[in-house]
Amino acid sequence: MTGRVCNYAAVFQLTVTLCALLTFSTYQLSNYYSTVPKLLTIGSSLLNLSNFDTPISSNNVSLINEVNGLMPLSGYLGRNNSSPDPTSCPRSDSQASNRLCVPLTLADLNSTCPKPVDFGRLRCGFWLAPPACGAATACVAVIVPYRNRLVNLLLLVQHLHNLLQRQAINHGIFVVEQNDQLPFNRAKLLNIGFKLSQNYHSCDCFVFHDADKLPESLLVDYSCSQGRPRHLIGRLLNLASRKYSPGKMYHNFFGGVVAVTKRQFESVNGNSNLYYGWGREDDELSVRLRIKHWRVAYSDQSAKYVNLKHADDIKVNSMPWPSVSAVRRRMTSDGLNSLKYNLTGVYCHPLFTIFSVQV
Repeated sequence: MTGRVCNYAAVFQLTVTLCALLTFSTYQLSNYYSTVPKLLTIGSSLLNLSNFDTPISSNNVSLINEVNGLMPLSGYLGRNNSSPDPTSCPRSDSQASNRLCVPLTLADLNSTCPKPVDFGRLRCGFWLAPPACGAATACVAVIVPYRNRLVNLLLLVQHLHNLLQRQAINHGIFVVEQNDQLPFNRAKLLNIGFKLSQNYHSCDCFVFHDADKLPESLLVDYSCSQGRPRHLIGRLLNLASRKYSPGKMYHNFFGGVVAVTKRQFESVNGNSNLYYGWGREDDELSVRLRIKHWRVAYSDQSAKYVNLKHADDIKVNSMPWPSVSAVRRRMTSDGLNSLKYNLTGVYCHPLFTIFSVQV
């Protein structure tokens, strides 16, 4: 019976994929998919994508259907009907303004904010710097915890590809969708993304990124080059008042958009898995880093971000403020080494990889 269930899932997956492929032109197919028979697997000598044929059952495709409804794949592939120059390097900050156009609506993606994104080099959310860029400065895995923020997510991923390509950073975007009825557990989703993303590429730098925070400046440093955990937001624009507030909202704040190395995150056993609901999980990570003597570097005011609007459906958790003594007691037993979840699907989209999970 188990074999039959798996076959049904595979047939469903194949049907969905073939329907999408029928909408692509010959150029689009040859440009993006090296082999059609290997389901949802894209050939690249630098990527290990052998697990991308994980079946996605029919009751776990809500995000995928939403993405393709608002942003059909055919809208991304071959937009200009011309193959990108494989030897050219995207514009650097010496060739363009440091201020980025921030898309606030889906319409802005095509009109207000023209994109120099090199779609021809995107594979399951990964972009690898072309030869003309020289040695890439870093490999960064962007982990986005997600539920019910579709428009924010679509604005974020294109915007980040724009920024990171222009910085010539090898990078991948991994979206971890919580697909259950439990309160949102941001910290646990980041733990899951940290672990699962390493099955597909060996990046040493991880950026934990909320879906509603978009960088406004090309000077925002999306790397771990300083060797310290980093809080990337220097200033945050409130769209309602058009005023900026400090990105560091209070002492030891470590939320929104942060960067850590693999060694740093593993040394503190990752995030706590206990925080169901909004808030406090980033404060615990800050405490964990301090316990292990990792001093956080905060960005200056040139690192401007825009805070996007979204539905007010946040549920605050009842966890107390994480004291050093409480965190020290549970840190070795609560985190990456105690992580439990159910992976219900993996989906390869040109702009990102989706891990659908139940926590």
